[in-house]
Amino acid sequence: MCSEATDQELLAAFYCHDDDDALAAFVARHHRWALAQAAQFFAEEGEDVVQLSILRLMDAQPVGEVRNPLGWWRTIIAMTAMDQLRASRRRREQEREAGEVHRLESLFFVSDFVSRIEHAELIHHMHREIDRLDERFRGPLLKRYFEDLSYSEIARVMSLSPGTVASRLSRGIGQVRDALETQGLLPVYEADEEETVMKPLAPATVDRNRAFAEKW
Repeated sequence: MCSEATDQELLAAFYCHDDDDALAAFVARHHRWALAQAAQFFAEEGEDVVQLSILRLMDAQPVGEVRNPLGWWRTIIAMTAMDQLRASRRRREQEREAGEVHRLESLFFVSDFVSRIEHAELIHHMHREIDRLDERFRGPLLKRYFEDLSYSEIARVMSLSPGTVASRLSRGIGQVRDALETQGLLPVYEADEEETVMKPLAPATVDRNRAFAEKW
């Protein structure tokens, strides 16, 4: 019976005879141990790491007998955790880059501007113009929109007052926007004409219009 078999016998039964019950018994026997091992590598996703490692355990094709079953599984857990860590870092990096692009797009109102220039090229031009700013304006802008610091955090780091930070951010953004507009990379926004405001309809008119529409 599986409950009486050694770990070596259980894995041998699975790998040599496709005995799923044997593998299930091995995993159940050492599940807590596996969670503890996974937590050493990637505590945030320990359960996911263990589940993925079980799939790898099933797909693995050991050469010969597995003489150290727990060592074998621990190696698979470690490899799985490393893959998950790399994937997590890639996701965070992609999210950071996406957030940076979104902040720049929002900053310069270019979310609907893809028809005139590719995003990557536009972001390149934005970076170039930011790099050309005087340090007084470049520093606060980089810390706000690339490091995602608050006004108070920027003020503390740069030994400035929050009001000075706000002023320099506004001037820096304005200079970059002006440079991009001059190069034809951003549309020049004209002042909107006064909007026409519709007067609310009287309740009787609303009821009459609804009754008319319901006839059709």
